[in-house]
Amino acid sequence: MSGYVKENKNSFAALWKLIEKFEGNGYEEIYETIFNNFSPEIKRKKTAETLRLALKNAGNFRINNSFPASKIKNIKEPGSEFSIPAAKYTLVDFWFSSCKPCLEQMPFFVDLYSRYHAKGFQIIGIATDQGKYKSSLLKIIGKFNIPWTNYWDVDGKQASEWTITSFPTNYLLDENGKIIAKNIPEKELSALLEKKLK
Repeated sequence: MSGYVKENKNSFAALWKLIEKFEGNGYEEIYETIFNNFSPEIKRKKTAETLRLALKNAGNFRINNSFPASKIKNIKEPGSEFSIPAAKYTLVDFWFSSCKPCLEQMPFFVDLYSRYHAKGFQIIGIATDQGKYKSSLLKIIGKFNIPWTNYWDVDGKQASEWTITSFPTNYLLDENGKIIAKNIPEKELSALLEKKLK
């Protein structure tokens, strides 16, 4: 597609194709390169500007970038804003209370947390439930006895701004708060912690 856009800088159809790829596959650095090859005329269109901002926000989550700041609140302590804890490894998990795949992974995370928390592993939950589902969210947290901090991104506004649209989505951070993996598989995460946090 990159070559096509270089030869067809004014193609509105190519712009829509890029949008489809971005929405379907999530962020890839090549998408910014492709976007930059469009003509100024195409880039001035409202649709293109929306895509540019989305790519910019999504680009904040590149590997080796610091996890971005946010003003979302702790669901149990509304006076407490989002922060990355001091830990050797922190898993940031985006989820919501009626997301079946999100809930299916909870027992694994609870077990992993119990085994490695004292050795330097942390989990942060970011729940994107709508405001009317707060009670359901709290019930799920209680049902699974989730011991880590969960922040409430009401109506998923922050996740949407960050172009996180599929759930669950997770990011693994190092001790400096830098992203070292996205959507790390359970077995891979378990193996990494077993190796690094002996």
